Amino acid sequence: MQRYVVDASAFIEMRRNRQLRHLTRLVRQDLVLIPVYVLKKLEKARSCRDWLRSHGSLVSTGLMGREHEVYYQLIVQHGSWSSNPRLQDDDIMGITIAYCRKFPLVMRDRNAERVARSLGVDVLGIDEFLREIGGQPREKLI
Repeated sequence: MQRYVVDASAFIEMRRNRQLRHLTRLVRQDLVLIPVYVLKKLEKARSCRDWLRSHGSLVSTGLMGREHEVYYQLIVQHGSWSSNPRLQDDDIMGITIAYCRKFPLVMRDRNAERVARSLGVDVLGIDEFLREIGGQPREKLI
């Protein structure tokens, strides 16, 4: 089965919609990676702490080998104050890991998504991700 890199924006939205059970199922199967910088960002959100205490060490991943070089190149291109769009470190780390390891990236940040797609990263929205893993996307209100 496919492994996924999950971004902070996607995690927060899944938590808000009470869909973390789907993520938990994938964690047990070792199919989810959450970059270290994303975990640090999520730890600041009180509502995410319980899930992170239970699962954070199972999903945490840092950069390895060539990923450091790619990360720093992306930081220079998209993380500086003069770049447009300017991306956060956790977005860049998620993009780097997804790009180098050829895993889909689950996110909902348009600017980061545009950069990821320009590198050839397969970017999934939350509903698309849930359909792919057999979960139920949230119903949209009309």
